This record gives sequence, structure tokens and C-alpha cells, in this order.
Amino acid sequence: MSDWVVPSGYIHVTALTAQHGINGVRSELFTGRRQAFRWDKTFGNIIEIEPNFWCSNDAERWLAEGWSTRPPVFDGYLDHPPPCMIIVRVEEGPKPQPATDGGYVPPFVVLMLEAVRQFKISEQDPPTKKVLVEHFRAQTVDGKLVTKNLASQMATLCRPPSAMRGGNRAASAQGRGPLPPRR
Repeated sequence: MSDWVVPSGYIHVTALTAQHGINGVRSELFTGRRQAFRWDKTFGNIIEIEPNFWCSNDAERWLAEGWSTRPPVFDGYLDHPPPCMIIVRVEEGPKPQPATDGGYVPPFVVLMLEAVRQFKISEQDPPTKKVLVEHFRAQTVDGKLVTKNLASQMATLCRPPSAMRGGNRAASAQGRGPLPPRR
């Protein structure tokens, strides 16, 4: 596969990981500051990779190797799908990070901001804490998985205050009547 030449306007993802590290590139792809694609030379297809993919288990391998071997949708007409090169659109630079006035953003805060974006966390319909804890437990910072306690704390801080009452049963089901509004 050394005869593959990256299409014009793109760069092979391993060139970026060599410069910025796997975690740095993964963060840029996950937050949407950069956009990655699967390039199937056999059929000439360039297929966008959704930003949410970059929090999956395969993401780190794809960034390290620069190749995917499984398309997201299997067409059923190939016994073994051909490998696809992972490419990134060439830009002047990545899109800006969330507004922080250009200051340092700790990696755990970046993970929480990414979770807010991915899960579309809002006051109206926040995800459960359990879902967020599982998400954070799958993340790494400096090559180490996020601990259970830290994942729980991060999940709590990502949810709106109205979702922090605790418990999963209605107060009336516990025989206490409705809860008074929080102040």
C-alpha cells in the first residue's frame, strides 16, 4: 500500500500524529476543530468520519496506523473490505478551541467540554450520570484512563444543577410528596 498517494488538499493522519501526538490529534478530531476522512482508493470514495467516532476504542489504533479496515456501513458485496487511508483536510490550522480567552485549558476541562458537545447536554434533557461516567471512564489523559472517582466528579459537573438532585425515583413514590423547588 506504499503506492497510495494522498489526494490533493489532504494529509495522511500519521503526519499529524507525529507532529501533535495521538491524543492531541484525537482531541482536535473529536471536538471538530479538524475533520478526518476515510479514503478508499479502490473506489475513489472520500467518506467523512463523524467526530463522535474519535471517542471509540478503534480510534487510537486508526490514528497510530493511519488505516481503517472496516467501513462504518458494510455493503455486503465484499468478502473483506479494502483498507482505507485516514486523511485529514489540510487547513491553515485547526479551528479555535472553545472560548477560554487563549489561556491554558486543563485536559479534564477539555474532556468535559467535549462531552457537553457530544451529548448535547442542556437544561431540558441531560443524559444520566451513568452514561457520562461510562463515557469518561473510556477516555485517557496523558495515556492513562480516567479513574472511576474522577469520571463521577466530571459527570456531575457536566450536568445542569437541576439534574443534581440525586436518586432515580420520584419523591412521591418514596412517600414524601413533591420536592420543593431549589433555590
